[in-house]
Amino acid sequence: MTLTKTRILFALLLSSLGACGGGSSYEASDIADQTPRGEIDGSAWALVTPDGRINSDGELDIVLYSEEVAACGFATSSDAPSAFFRVPAVVGEYPLKFEFAADDQTVTFFVPPSNNIIGTQGLIVVESVTETQATVALIVEASDSQINGRFTVDLCAE
Repeated sequence: MTLTKTRILFALLLSSLGACGGGSSYEASDIADQTPRGEIDGSAWALVTPDGRINSDGELDIVLYSEEVAACGFATSSDAPSAFFRVPAVVGEYPLKFEFAADDQTVTFFVPPSNNIIGTQGLIVVESVTETQATVALIVEASDSQINGRFTVDLCAE
């Protein structure tokens, strides 16, 4: 392969990575004052049970289930679609983006049995956080998946 072809392929690779990077033009006012709901992989979805904890890195680990699950269970065998993300356990706004950087912020939509859809368009807002509870708002989109709303979660011990 010639050096010119190599450079062109490298440039195309970089531009395609940038295209999937996302970025967010959302504002907190775009988040609906409702329990999170929307669609995951084109099917209706609504939050039933949130799970959360502050991990050893000082971040919130959040899982949003569309079914009843045991508190602090962080169910790994659920047959229902869910969404999960990690965000700093600090009040603030966290735009979604994916650029292969340390400050990337995404939401993963899980579609059983093993499909993950990565949301890179949207915004997570940590409205309040204590050692035992967090209130979070989010709006997120990825292809046929989107969630919009606010929730409060009792935090589990790690």
